[in-house]
Amino acid sequence: MSPFGSIAAGVIPGEWPGAEASLMAATPTFTSTLSIGELIANYSLYCKALRILVREGTTVEKARRTVCWTRLQALHQCLPREYRDPEQLFFLLRRELKGGSQC
Repeated sequence: MSPFGSIAAGVIPGEWPGAEASLMAATPTFTSTLSIGELIANYSLYCKALRILVREGTTVEKARRTVCWTRLQALHQCLPREYRDPEQLFFLLRRELKGGSQC
């Protein structure tokens, strides 16, 4: 055992073991938070990434765990009248792809 005990192992005293690991697995990690202006500026990039995921046949469950989905969701939550829900975008893109239209 290390001289630092359970803290060195990533367990905070008073919490149940494995809590931090499960939280980290469920939470996407980013190096910094982006401002709403930066999200808006990169909107087309996030849409393009989502379009690529749809084209590759990614399921909606897997797409929900991507950075582009998280950022599209943030835009939708902040400005719902200007930006669609990523799930709606996903299904619109999938329908467009199945219809034979060029993406």
